Amino acid sequence: MEEKSPIQKLDEVLSFIVNDIVDCLLTELRDKFKYSDPKEIDEIAKKLEKDGYIYPVVYEKYPSVGNIPKYVSTFDGRLFSNQGGYSAQQQQEAINLKTLENNAFQATNLSNRLLLATWSAAIVGILVLGWYMFVWFYPHYSDYPYCWIWEK
Repeated sequence: MEEKSPIQKLDEVLSFIVNDIVDCLLTELRDKFKYSDPKEIDEIAKKLEKDGYIYPVVYEKYPSVGNIPKYVSTFDGRLFSNQGGYSAQQQQEAINLKTLENNAFQATNLSNRLLLATWSAAIVGILVLGWYMFVWFYPHYSDYPYCWIWEK
C-alpha cells in the first residue's frame, strides 16, 4: 500500500467526519485510519480543528485512557469537503501561482516595451529639435556654404 500525502490524509479524515452520521470519537479515527505514525491522527484532528472544519463536542471520561474528544464537522467543514477539500485548495493555489508568474512576466515584457518606446520618442524628439534649430539658423539652405548633393 502506497503512503498517502498529508493533503490526502487531511481530506480523507475530513470526509470521514463530514459523512459520519453520529459524533466521531478520536479512538474511532485511530482505528479507521492506521497511519505509520500513531500520533498523526491526533495532529490531523488538531489541524482540522484549528482550521475550523471540525470541533470537539463532548469529552467522554475513560479511566484507562483519559478524556477522549468526539468530533463533529462544522458547516464550513462540510462546505469545504464538498468543494474538494485540501487537494482542490492546493490545485487552486497552484493555478493562482502560475497566473501570478504569468502576469509578472507580462508586466516585465510590457515595461521593457514602454522603455524602448520612451527612448525612441526621446531620440526622435532630439532629431526634430536639431532639424528645427538647423532651419532657424540657416533658413535658406541655398545660402549654406556647401552645396547639397542634389544641387551639383
